[in-house]
This record gives sequence, structure tokens and C-alpha cells, in this order.
Amino acid sequence: MCSVYLWIVVFVATVVIGYRETKAEECIRSDERCVLLRHCPSEVDRLVPLYRTPEYEQELSQLKCTPEGQTNGKINICCKKREIKCKFAAMPGVCVPRENCPMQKSLTAKQQLAWSNQKPCYKHGGTEYLCCTYDKCVMHHNLCDKENPIAEQTTNRLSGYPNCSRNGVRGSLVPDTMCDARDVVYQSTSGNHACCAPPATDRLISHPKAAQLANMPCGMADNVPKIQDGEFAQRGEFPWMALLVYESKKRQSVHTVQHTDLACGGTLIHPQYVLTAKHCITSARKEPNSVLLGLHDVQEYISCKDKTAGHCANIQRIAVVKSLYDTVTRARKSDIALLRLAKPAHLVQGRVYPICLPLFTSLRLHMPGSVVITGWGTTEKNILSNVLLKAVTPVVIRGKDCPDDPVICAGGKNNSNHCAGDSGGPYQAISRFGGNNRYVQYGVISGGSLYCSAPSRFSQGMLVSYFMDWILDSMIL
Repeated sequence: MCSVYLWIVVFVATVVIGYRETKAEECIRSDERCVLLRHCPSEVDRLVPLYRTPEYEQELSQLKCTPEGQTNGKINICCKKREIKCKFAAMPGVCVPRENCPMQKSLTAKQQLAWSNQKPCYKHGGTEYLCCTYDKCVMHHNLCDKENPIAEQTTNRLSGYPNCSRNGVRGSLVPDTMCDARDVVYQSTSGNHACCAPPATDRLISHPKAAQLANMPCGMADNVPKIQDGEFAQRGEFPWMALLVYESKKRQSVHTVQHTDLACGGTLIHPQYVLTAKHCITSARKEPNSVLLGLHDVQEYISCKDKTAGHCANIQRIAVVKSLYDTVTRARKSDIALLRLAKPAHLVQGRVYPICLPLFTSLRLHMPGSVVITGWGTTEKNILSNVLLKAVTPVVIRGKDCPDDPVICAGGKNNSNHCAGDSGGPYQAISRFGGNNRYVQYGVISGGSLYCSAPSRFSQGMLVSYFMDWILDSMIL
């Protein structure tokens, strides 16, 4: 770690020495802050291979900014808040408003003076942000940065993809299949990607069925609770959650569901369609024959003697009549599937209700910095949970651990991870959908770490935006 940090310092120092003063701009994205180059190691990692090449100056000029209320004579760049890093007393930290760092209370008077006198990471809106090394703040940045509470942060429409620009037009670098031709700023020469600029006025994606699905009710989130790491979901909080049933034909009955019959999760995206993972219907377990909707507590449902009474009366078990999955587009990495139900689900808000999909251009070009994962998978103690669990986990769009276009990654070390039982479930976040705050599904949980308590790598999922055309093509609306 020290050698890596030293290399960043050396690189930044070299850049500053060779830096030629050019016109800088303010950061125009609300999820970015103007910081010293060394505070944004993700951009340093990206720029290092380009140093002393023609592309280097162009890339740097797109990032440069002028810090609020100061001119320090050094290179400052626009960096996404979730990627800003800092150190205090050789300890890694996160930049938060001065008054929001809990560790002040545990410092001696001398230590508190040293901490208060540190050079701010940056200044925004007149507020100084200092490096806070409190462990819970480092693990859960939103906990200490009250500027954007979780519910507000997830409504941010700005893209989490790499920035790009040309001739003053800024956009996001995305797979070209996700960019409408009229929004293309330029085509990338390095692969099948395009610099895509969101339209000034939001619109539906270019698909004949997009308007039909967008006009249906979805993702209602009127009273959004603050989500904490690894806690039980409230009953009806995620009414689109589905649990797949793989019951054997020998004893197939609406009254005989056992734990061994239940495996993958899914999401109701339309009264008659459930979105899940392809491996959930092509594995050795064979295809599911039905789904449970409106379920909260598995054991409660299994124990019900009368499925029409109490909470069991709110649970709908509907047969699956067809399984659909992509056999053409990058089949090896297309771990996504649809289940067509025998009849439409009876929609009841807060019990059984579809989740929204990224049907608007702004949503297709967007990936939140963190998402909510939900499922009945195993917990950190490798015990299958009876009650639906929820947790917030950070998202990684691209990188050496997540290089493929259809794939998004989440979790990793010190963050909530999903487990085998969560396959087919959602990566979801609250976003603006048709002018309202709604839960939108951004990914389908696919592969991941085998151990929740000590994940060795990021968990992986399928990017819903990448497969939106296939999803709509496959649905009969």
C-alpha cells in the first residue's frame, strides 16, 4: 500500500512540474467535487498509462477544475464523491463535513487540534470537508455525509459511467447498444462504446414497447426508510420480490412447499413477468414450476395450515408457463432470463407490485454509486434467512475485476455481499421515474463470492440497461 501511495505522490508531483496553466472549469455534475489530483486515485490510475502521450493532455483538460474560494497553484480535478480518498495520520479516511465526523469525541485535546487544523480535502457550498478516519464512516460514507441522505442520493440522475466530452458537450462512455443514435457525441475507437450525452429533456428509450411498460404502475416508494447494512426488510417494503419454486412433480401441490424447493430470487417487472438469472433456470435443479409473490417470511408460509388466512392470504403462488433467456447476444455472459406466468398477478400496493426498469434515457445512462440488494440468501453466518434481507452495497462499473460490458460488480471487501441464495434478485435504487421517486432495477444478481463474511472478490450481476431491448422484445404486452 505504501509503495502504491508513493507512486501516486511521485506521479502527481511530476505532473505538477510539467503542468501548463490552461483555463479550468467548475464541476458541473452534482456528484463531483473539485479536489487535488492525489485525492482521486482512480483517475490517477487511469492517467498514469497515458503520461507523455497526446491523449494525456486531452484527458487531463477534461477533468481540470478551479477549487472553491482558492487558487492553490496545483492541479485540481473533478472527481466523483465516492472515489475521493484521503489520509490522516497515515490512516485511510473519507472526506466529510467537519461537524459530521464522530471520531472528534474520542480524541485528546492535542489530537483534536491537529485534526481540526488539517488541510481540507475540498470546500463545497462554503463547507469545509476534512479527512475522517472513523471506521463506520469509511465503510459507509453516506452515514457521515449528511449533505445527501440515502433516499435523496439514490434519486440522482447523473451517470456513474466514465466521463467523456467533445466540443464542450459532456456525456458518459457507455456500451454503444445503450446509446440512442441521436445522443452519440462520438464513437470510441478502442471498442464498442460511445460517448453518450443525455438529452436536455428526458424521454423514453427508442423501443416500441417502452411506452406500454412505462405506463404501468411500478416501484412505488412513498415512505422510504433509511436503509442500513444487513437488516431485515419490512413486510411489504419490496413488494416485487419473487421466490422461485422448484417442487418435484411427484408431490406438486399448492400446499406442500419445503425449504429444499426454494432457491433463486427474482423480481416482478410486469403482472405476468418475473426477471431472474439465466442460471436459475438452466442449472441441474431444472426449471422452476412456479413463483411465490408477496412473500416475507418463508417459514411462516411453510408452516401455514390454511394458505388463505393471515399473512399467507397475501401470498400468491403462480405457475410458470415459459422460461425465456438470451441465446444470441454474448450467450456466455448473458445470465439473465424472464419467466412468463400462467396468469397476471393481482397487484396490491405494499404486497405485490412490479419494480420499474430503466425505460427512460436518463436512467439507461445512469448507475447509482450504491444499490440495495434484497433476498432470502444465506447470512454472514452461512445460515439461510427465513425473512427477506436488505443491505446497501457500493457499485463498480468498470475495472480489472469487472471488465465486461454486460456486467456490473458490487460489494467486495468490507461491504455487503450477496450469496448463492440471492441469485436472480435485484440491484435496485430509488430514482426519478417519469417525474416521481420510484425504485428502479439496475441489475440482476448473478455470480459472486461464496463467503458473505469474507468476500474475496466483487459480486457480479447483469446490467439491466444493457439487456433492455431483449427484455422488451421477449415480452408480450
